[in-house]
Amino acid sequence: VVASMKLTKDEFEDAYVFALEALELARELGNKTLECEAAIVLAFSTRQRGFVDEALRVIRSGYATARAENIAWTISRYPMLYGTILADRGDLTDAASVVRVGIDARASHPPAIVGMWIILGTVLTLQGKFDEAESAFESSNEVASRSGIPLLVAESLREIARLHLVRDQLEKIGPALARAVAAESPIQGRSEVRALRAIVAEFEGRHDEGEEIAHRLREEAVNDTFGAMARAVLLRYELFRYASHPTSERKDHIERSLEVLFAPDGHGTNWYQKCVDVRFCFMASEARLAAFGFRDFAKSQSNVVLALPRDPFKRYARLGTTIIDNIPAAPYRILVLLAQREQPFISLKTAFETGWPEDVAESATVRGRVHVAMSYLRKNLLGELLVREEGGYLLDPRVLVSRSD
Repeated sequence: VVASMKLTKDEFEDAYVFALEALELARELGNKTLECEAAIVLAFSTRQRGFVDEALRVIRSGYATARAENIAWTISRYPMLYGTILADRGDLTDAASVVRVGIDARASHPPAIVGMWIILGTVLTLQGKFDEAESAFESSNEVASRSGIPLLVAESLREIARLHLVRDQLEKIGPALARAVAAESPIQGRSEVRALRAIVAEFEGRHDEGEEIAHRLREEAVNDTFGAMARAVLLRYELFRYASHPTSERKDHIERSLEVLFAPDGHGTNWYQKCVDVRFCFMASEARLAAFGFRDFAKSQSNVVLALPRDPFKRYARLGTTIIDNIPAAPYRILVLLAQREQPFISLKTAFETGWPEDVAESATVRGRVHVAMSYLRKNLLGELLVREEGGYLLDPRVLVSRSD
């Protein structure tokens, strides 16, 4: 309970400590229900601290326990967070599958069902499946409306408004926000919702009103607690507001805004890298940043998903919109090793042993073969995302790895 209360105050370090202690105590007592409950809080606090892989380990273990013990109400709460953590890692296909299993289980807990539909919609948006995403968000709104809980209704409608922003359907944002306000939920005061209202005001020609909202948000943005999603939506307002201004004025203003909006948070982590929700919101701005002359900046902030097959007999890879099939065996083995990230970097010796496991060669041959393999990967797939350092090779941290069928 204490750990959960710490989460509501964004005190993630303290929440982690209390949740870990609760988990250990529950195991000592042999209380599986409390163990599963503590695991959820521990996984969430771990994720919020930026340790996504560790959070995934915790949530998998807790979910397995909940299913083995058939703790129904606990099972219904796991898929939402499990899917979110998978999506954080870029495993979008797996995230959608996990969440769909949770939805199909037809849990009776409305917040869990609404949350799962929202996560599914977010994942589908990141996959570019906008119509399916909108259907998922509408489904979350239907469940929320039946529950009679204003906060759930408002959150669903906020997600619909965000999707309209991603799709550049600015004329639809206002009606979605109006429906959220009608739900009489405190969500309307949240910073990302206020940023959406600034965009609506600008779109409808109420420039002074929009700028007044944005000005207040900019003042708040210097604070570490200013929400990451609010930063993403506020950036979209800046790009929209100054799109018609002279190039030099527009660029100067956006540069000043970026200094604030892309500042590290209190944990020293770039806000864009934190979670799947922020990547969702940031989609509305990426293309415009490039068009306005911020190509390097947009590129430096953008994650890209590298998808590899689960089937060990297949050798293909998809990076963003680039797909290559029938990759030669040696470069493919090296690519898989790079994607596993089990070491800080891959040395020439390790790359050679991975690519040609049955061969022994002189150092000159090793260098030559590895150079050819890496050149193939760089030219046909990875480009600058294949990084060469003094110790060897590694994948750029922006690359998120997923496994696909």
